[in-house]
Amino acid sequence: MDISIDDLSLALKNCVNKDNIIRHNCENYLRKVMFFEKFGPSLLKISSDEQYEQQVRLQAAIQLKNYVINFWKFGDNKQINESLNYDTEDLIIIILESDKSIIRKNILDLTTKCTNKQIMKLYNQVIQKILLYEFRNEIWTDFVPTVHNLLMTEKENCVLSGVSAILQISKIFEYESSKYKEKYTEALKSFFPTLNKIMNQVLQNFKINEAALIAKKILDVYLLSIKVSKLYSNFIYNFYVKL
Repeated sequence: MDISIDDLSLALKNCVNKDNIIRHNCENYLRKVMFFEKFGPSLLKISSDEQYEQQVRLQAAIQLKNYVINFWKFGDNKQINESLNYDTEDLIIIILESDKSIIRKNILDLTTKCTNKQIMKLYNQVIQKILLYEFRNEIWTDFVPTVHNLLMTEKENCVLSGVSAILQISKIFEYESSKYKEKYTEALKSFFPTLNKIMNQVLQNFKINEAALIAKKILDVYLLSIKVSKLYSNFIYNFYVKL
């Protein structure tokens, strides 16, 4: 069943309505349409579209984050879904692969255009959850080249988005068990030379606030990596010596 963007945006707007009846009706509507095709992509569209009020966009991003966290893990195999579902009372919603593809294809680009810090944080939580379920299984295959392209632009917004995306890999890498680290290790290792270049050459061309934020995130990547593995110890030591 098709979902109406106008009805969805109105429901998101009234999710914080002080009138209990209006708010509850909107919450019930959202519980109903989350089963519809294009629900996730519609939330992504609303959250990124400046024609909507900030509060509506923020609510869309919150709903998207919760939707991905709760349901991205489920696939088309009912038996596997039930094995993932630890509580028989929990809801299972199958997000169509076509919907997942739209979100994967667009979310990194949207982070480069996002000026709302709260929405940006929610986007990164979505990215991290998708990476957790898909990266080591080689489903989100264009993630690494897309992030490399963002870094190579040497534009503040693109570099910040790229570094933030790499940080999501580091956060997963921090708590994954050893047998699952290989794909994340390969990805992090491929980014390190470019991150080093950004720290030593590119940041001096950026505004001081943006440069400081990017530098902090790069240091977070390094520190999370060394916290779990000695692989980068020498690299990070040399990096700090240069500082």
